[in-house]
Amino acid sequence: MLPTTVFPMIGGLLYIAGGMPTADVFTFLAGCGGIGAAVTIVVTGGRRLATALAHSVLAAASGK
Repeated sequence: MLPTTVFPMIGGLLYIAGGMPTADVFTFLAGCGGIGAAVTIVVTGGRRLATALAHSVLAAASGK
């Protein structure tokens, strides 16, 4: 429940105080959410799923 309220507040602060463009704010928050999901998967013992997630992110980044 906490990220549901904190992420929009962080995005608003980055946009207003930091002058960060809206597209960059969404990219940053998506990255934070992805890292949080990956950490949760690894901590709960889903190493095989975390490996699959890492492979898919690398494939998407390389354009394959």
